Parts: sequence; C-alpha cells; structure tokens
Amino acid sequence: MPSNDGTSRVTRECQARFCEGLRVKFPRSTRCRISKIGDEGVRTALYEAGHIILTRPLKGCTALKSWAMRLAKRAGMKKAKVALARKLAVIMHRMLVDGTLFKSAAVAA
Repeated sequence: MPSNDGTSRVTRECQARFCEGLRVKFPRSTRCRISKIGDEGVRTALYEAGHIILTRPLKGCTALKSWAMRLAKRAGMKKAKVALARKLAVIMHRMLVDGTLFKSAAVAA
C-alpha cells in the first residue's frame, strides 16, 4: 500500500531492517535487492572465486563447495555463487579482524 510520500510499506521496512543489520525475508519483491555499494573490483573477485570453487574440481575446501552445491540445488547456481562469495567475504573479514589462519575444517557450518 503506497503511503503519501510514494514509498511502499515493504520498502520502508526493507530499509529499516537493512539499517539494523537484520536479514530481510520478504516474498520476492523488486524493491529488496542486494545493494551494489562497495568496491566493484572486490565484488567481482569474490564472485569469480565463488564461480571457480563451484565449477572446477578442487582438492581442498570441500566443505565450502558441498555447502554451495546443496544451495545450488535449491536456489540455482547464480544465487549459490553470490552466497558463496558472501561467505568467503565473511571468512576473510574474520581472518583480518582476528589475525587467524584459514581452517577449511571449521568452515563446514
């Protein structure tokens, strides 16, 4: 239902929940999309890394690949690549903050 200012209730709720840092789980809506904020090169590199992990045979990091393949069966390959890219970004951020090394066994969650 549009309000007086021309925005819908769903759009305002999406913005409010995004600002709070919560995940938005609305029905498919054209108003709640992944933002393109941030460095385009980093987004591209993460997406390409997700693509390589999903499409090429790898010796290590099988927990990440199996998680993403299960997701690809449910949601499709493109969404699985984006989800894997996000997961890689979160892992790398935690490694930078904590100063820890990558442990492929701990990624299974």
